[in-house]
Amino acid sequence: MRKGYKLDFRRRRGDMIQVFKILELKEDVPDKLLMRHSRLEIRKNVFSQRIVQDWNSLSEGTVAATTLNMFKSRLDKQWQALKYGAGYPTGSALYSVDLQLKATISSRNASLRIGETTNKINTILTSFGEADNLDLSKLSELRTKLDNTKASFNKVLLTNAVTRLKDAMDRQRTQLDSMKMRRSQLQAQIRRLRDIQQQLKS
Repeated sequence: MRKGYKLDFRRRRGDMIQVFKILELKEDVPDKLLMRHSRLEIRKNVFSQRIVQDWNSLSEGTVAATTLNMFKSRLDKQWQALKYGAGYPTGSALYSVDLQLKATISSRNASLRIGETTNKINTILTSFGEADNLDLSKLSELRTKLDNTKASFNKVLLTNAVTRLKDAMDRQRTQLDSMKMRRSQLQAQIRRLRDIQQQLKS
């Protein structure tokens, strides 16, 4: 990662990588992500509001990465516009979040996209006035905007589906390569056993 990136971006990127390690690689929670009390030390699933907000802002495809390098690559692509200065909302309160429930993350992302689409449609309707006062001459323009919004929504779903399919194919390819390597090793062992058998017979 380039040194020219904003310090705040580098810190937040590092936090996201640590959270991913906790989820996917099952590593210990780094001290800087913990909330400590005088009598009680909480060791699991407690993060600052800022970290929670940053994690929840990640797309489903980024969260679903299967390797650390894949996660870093997707994170950098998603945060491309934020590398040189754009910030995030900050907060001092701490929230206990169970990041292990990845299924809820997927459903949340789907709900967000549906909500965004609904908000766009409502904005379009509002721009034409109340429903009872719609100008019939503008209905064609309204329909075009609604169609464009629907197409954009479908494109997001298709992109995510393609990403998941590629990840599944990569995993299958890795498993196949592993099976081929194991097969080669077994064949080599069989050949050695046959050689030993021939030597014993002779």
